[in-house]
Amino acid sequence: MKFSALCFLFLFPVFAFTQYEVEDEDSLAEETKVDLYELKKKIYVGGDLSMRFGNLTYIYAAPLVGFEFYKNLSVGLTGIYQYVRINNFGSIVTEGTFGGGAFY
Repeated sequence: MKFSALCFLFLFPVFAFTQYEVEDEDSLAEETKVDLYELKKKIYVGGDLSMRFGNLTYIYAAPLVGFEFYKNLSVGLTGIYQYVRINNFGSIVTEGTFGGGAFY
């Protein structure tokens, strides 16, 4: 008798506090949906592209992608590629440079 009374006293609080309310799956789906249109409005892409050909060949490309958190706060990444080829009276010098960075 004492054993069953002790078990009831110790297990009753566990069963009492493990009850929870089940929410509708539809209401959970509506709360977690992301509005893709609003997300697309906050993402922007751009960059710079420059080219020159002749005795001095110069190619510069710098794409960037950013995300606007608030009206005046955004963060993003940028990449840079620069190619230079100089033809100076038969002597040719070639150089290519890669780079990148982050901005806010």
